[in-house]
Amino acid sequence: MTEPSQRRDEVRIRVAGVTFRVASADPEGPALSLPPASLKFEVPASGAVDLDLRASWGDLSDAPAGAPVFDSGGTWRLYRNGPTDVFRFWARQKPAVPYQECRLHEGRSTGDLVLHRDHFDAGEAVALQYPLDEVLMIHLLAGGRGVELHACGVVTPEGRGYLFAGQSGDGKTTTARLWEELRGTVVLSDDRIVVREESGRYVMHGTPWHGEAELSASRSVPVDAVFLLEHGAENRLLPLSVPDAAARLAARSFVPFHDADALHWSLGFLEGLVRSVPCHRFAFVPDPSARDLVRAGGTPGTPSLDSSTSRDKGAVSEPARDSRG
Repeated sequence: MTEPSQRRDEVRIRVAGVTFRVASADPEGPALSLPPASLKFEVPASGAVDLDLRASWGDLSDAPAGAPVFDSGGTWRLYRNGPTDVFRFWARQKPAVPYQECRLHEGRSTGDLVLHRDHFDAGEAVALQYPLDEVLMIHLLAGGRGVELHACGVVTPEGRGYLFAGQSGDGKTTTARLWEELRGTVVLSDDRIVVREESGRYVMHGTPWHGEAELSASRSVPVDAVFLLEHGAENRLLPLSVPDAAARLAARSFVPFHDADALHWSLGFLEGLVRSVPCHRFAFVPDPSARDLVRAGGTPGTPSLDSSTSRDKGAVSEPARDSRG
């Protein structure tokens, strides 16, 4: 890795198999760095990339070209100028002028990152600063690559992949910390997981966009079971029908709801996921007994994940065949 004191004109990260490159457009352009959370996902400056961005200084005082498409209600908005998607980002401390604008060209494989210099010190800029990196990933995934979920993902000491999806406050960070205590467990993320279909299996990937526990890993594992988290007076696994499981996951996903085609594809992807792996509501208490229940009953074929009620028509209970042997 390059020493922090040395000027960097290019940075690359790879998240869920998607490689982003940001390069300064000219010698007078911004020196680039990565946010700390992305350093685990940095890759060497060689090989093919999925999205190539050219970074430059610019004046973003004027209104953007194109028509408004989506307002996040927070720090970014999307405009469309012909075939170009224009994403603008504002800092809460200086809301008058956006600090960066990302223009994705047709095909979403190349683009321009324009940085308003008054927002940056010493000519250096953090490339792919949150939420830009996540916003770009969400839009790239919805083009047929996968879906990002509000979820914690863990790889057990036995190598099984469990995805725990939940809204804010449902217990993702608590779940991540319970599993982190178990030696040999890898927490892919305590807040954001990307799922993709690879070689006929649904695979979950860690991301840099961690939650309160700040847990993440640049690793992946096939999804063996999905759990929809909720707080309970006791630990209980309750099977879900395909429509219910798909709807609950959709409510815990990050998809471009302003894009009808992307939304349609993403919902179909989630339906495929819940038809392929066991999906359960998981009411749990925040102590190791919750983790122990999953370890004891989360293996396909055991009674707690293959109850008689889960065999009802439309229920997701039968485990996917484990092709890893």
